[in-house]
Amino acid sequence: MARPRFRSELALLHPAWIAALIVLALNDHLLKGAGLLPAAVTGKLSDLAGLFVAPALLAALVRCRSPRSWWLSAAGVTTVFSALKLSSAAAQTWTVAFAAVGIPFRIWTDPTDLLALPAIALSWWVLRRAMTSRPAARRPLSRVWLAPALAGAALCAASSPWPAAAPTVNAHHVFVEHHAGGVFALDTTSGTLRARIPTEGTNVFPPAVQDGIVYWMNGKGQLAAAAIEPPQNQWIVNDGAPFGRWSDVSAVDRYRIYVFVFSDPARLVAIDRAVGTEQWRFSVDQMRYPVVSVTGDTVLFANGHRLSALNARTGEQQWVFDAADDLGRPVTVGDRIYVADDGGLLHELDLAEGAEQWSNRLPGQACATYFPIAVDGSTAYLCADGDLHAIDLSTRRSRWSRDCRGAAIVRDVVVCVDGDDLLGFDKATGATRWKTDVGDSIWTAPVAGDGMVFVRDPVSKLYAAHADSGALAWTLDMDEGRVTKAAPRAEPTSPRW
Repeated sequence: MARPRFRSELALLHPAWIAALIVLALNDHLLKGAGLLPAAVTGKLSDLAGLFVAPALLAALVRCRSPRSWWLSAAGVTTVFSALKLSSAAAQTWTVAFAAVGIPFRIWTDPTDLLALPAIALSWWVLRRAMTSRPAARRPLSRVWLAPALAGAALCAASSPWPAAAPTVNAHHVFVEHHAGGVFALDTTSGTLRARIPTEGTNVFPPAVQDGIVYWMNGKGQLAAAAIEPPQNQWIVNDGAPFGRWSDVSAVDRYRIYVFVFSDPARLVAIDRAVGTEQWRFSVDQMRYPVVSVTGDTVLFANGHRLSALNARTGEQQWVFDAADDLGRPVTVGDRIYVADDGGLLHELDLAEGAEQWSNRLPGQACATYFPIAVDGSTAYLCADGDLHAIDLSTRRSRWSRDCRGAAIVRDVVVCVDGDDLLGFDKATGATRWKTDVGDSIWTAPVAGDGMVFVRDPVSKLYAAHADSGALAWTLDMDEGRVTKAAPRAEPTSPRW
């Protein structure tokens, strides 16, 4: 009788490995950002499923023929995973390398993800017998493993898609960034292409624009700028020491440009717009879902579960608010701040002192770090449990909810998205005004300006629709650099009460 031989590729036919691959696909491409589960849960589930799949996949691709060589492959997976989770520089290098070959995705460093490493040992314990089957049992399956190997390689290479940078509206123009590098500036209503500014690298944050000037980080880690008006000249804002490759422009106001530096030490840096000098820096342990919102002379810096209020002129911390879970983008209305966390709480804070006025438990988990909230003074519109909820700020109760995510307010209409659909609701009653199928997957919350709403797909399309009717006005194809007028595809509906 022939002795069993070790063939690592047979592990890819084991039901447990295939099941883990399916979990990885469903979690990373359906559950993440859908609001059905907290971001912390989908993140850890991705790590567990990926670490179960990856060592067996690598061992199969290099055709390991012994348990020792299998464990060497597992050690390689462990080393890479640990580096990505412990080093912002390593994570940025990894994502830049894949984006360069057309596979855009983003990894966030988080040392707590190392808790998933035992999944590698579990993978060996579950799959080891399948890799030592008898020769007679192996022959019919000699090439069948190639199909799951290709599927696994695709999913592991880009398990978490690159978060599409939402468009920005400024001075009757909409700006959108292509993942391959480059910012497009278009007239909001006509879609006329005003400028195409080449940039190096990509940014997961919306384009930083002020007074017709676009700011970004170039490949040398320098803060660069360009005007959209002819002759569209470009220049380097900071002539001194560069920030390094692991930095992004997070926001800009009339006086300052705010830059996230992800490398050690991680910090938020404010740069004077006029002369390009550093005004101040604010250091943190690490960047985790960082967001900057500027209101008057106050910079609201949300980083993970912590919200810091900084003096915009000096960078001095005025107060700090700690939540139990990661916070989304804060919205300021008068002297109050409204911010939601991924644990399912909506917080009202005092702008001057940061004191919490109240917090309200939302119906289910919130989607704060994926979908920004909108507030009109009496009502907050935010994503919770996968739905858009209108929360009355006086009673703190849900007035209505609809099956969609994200929110943009245009006069008396609230616009949100659901899969391929762009939807408009009466902001007071929740009655459906219109529904438009853009014919593509929408990956950003809607952004409003000049009576229009703008959304984009994960790679190269920007869609503009009229907020009053939902009719598509025009579409930008960033790959081709072309704008086309879209035929209206709005579906009028009767009001739903």
